[in-house]
Amino acid sequence: MSQHTVSIILKFVVSIFALMGISLQYLYFPIYNNYYMEEYNIVSIGDFPFPVLAFVVSFVYIVYYIFLILFWRVCTHIGRYNSFSPINSKLFRLMAVCGFSVSFVALAASLILAISSYEKPGNNYFLTFFVGVFFIGLFIGGLCETLSRLIQHAYNVKKENELTI
Repeated sequence: MSQHTVSIILKFVVSIFALMGISLQYLYFPIYNNYYMEEYNIVSIGDFPFPVLAFVVSFVYIVYYIFLILFWRVCTHIGRYNSFSPINSKLFRLMAVCGFSVSFVALAASLILAISSYEKPGNNYFLTFFVGVFFIGLFIGGLCETLSRLIQHAYNVKKENELTI
């Protein structure tokens, strides 16, 4: 399988993930929000941690799409037979920053909910959700940073081998 074919397959996967993100954003979360408000008899938005949740979910969506755009660019470089390049290393480093920033925001949100002195309905659910997002962001950030260093090392080896021939 050529690198161009791999690039096309990866771009297809990125497109599927983008569609999944859009469907979650516009279909699942509004339905779940209405269910949550009915389940806990919440009359107004101020009755539950909506500002924290709204900020975290919006931030995660923005970073998610930035991540997909960066990975699309990596796929483009793979299709141009330029897999091991400093550009891909920088793109993976930016993706690692995206993952770590999501982790930081989720950790801050979970601390805000944990420190809050009053018990609102659903706080435990949101706390569990934020802690999960924290660990997922750490995993993705660590994986992307590792790939960044691996690609940079492969580029250095490739460059060194070209000099010796």
